[in-house]
Amino acid sequence: MSENDRPGEEKVTLPYATPLDLPEEPVADRESRRPAPPRHVVFATWLMWTNGAFALVALVVAVATPAADYVAAIRGAYPDLPADQIARLADAARTFSAVSPSIFLASYLALTIPLRRGRRWARLVTWFLAGLGLVSLAAQADSIEAKSLSFLGAAIDLGIILLLATKQSRAFFPKRQRLGLSEVRKAR
Repeated sequence: MSENDRPGEEKVTLPYATPLDLPEEPVADRESRRPAPPRHVVFATWLMWTNGAFALVALVVAVATPAADYVAAIRGAYPDLPADQIARLADAARTFSAVSPSIFLASYLALTIPLRRGRRWARLVTWFLAGLGLVSLAAQADSIEAKSLSFLGAAIDLGIILLLATKQSRAFFPKRQRLGLSEVRKAR
C-alpha cells in the first residue's frame, strides 16, 4: 500500500494508459535517431530561404505598384483593346503578380523543415517548384532589372536542384521500397 492509497479503497485498473502511467524519462522518437542532414541539403534549404526573400520582395513590389502602371503597360502593348477589357486585364495581372510570389514563398518556407528531416516527398516537390522557377524565366518582363532578378532566381533554383541531386543528398533521403512479385505473394 502506498502513501497515496486510502484505507478501504480499491485500486481501480483502467484498460488504457493514463498520464500518470507514462515513464518519467522521455522516450526517444525516430527523429532524434535520424542522422543530421548533409551540408548539401542544408545549403539547399538556405537557398530556398534566399528564394523566399526574393519572393517577398516581388510581393512587396507587386502590392506597391499602382494599378495605373498595369493599365499603362497593357495599353502600351495592346492599344486596340477597349478600356473595360484593359481594366480587367490589369486587375488580373496585379492579382497574379501578388498571389504567385505568395504561393512560392509559403511553399519554399514550408518545405525546408521536411527537407531537413529527410522526407523524400519534400525533395520531389522542391524539385518541381524549382523547375517551375526555371521555366518561368522565359515569361518575365522586358526590363533589365526584372531580367537580372529573374536570372538570379533561376540560378538559385538551379542550385537547389543540383544540391538536392548530389550523391550525399540522395543517400540522406530514404529509398523507395519496391516490392517484387515474391514479396507480394508472401504478404498475402
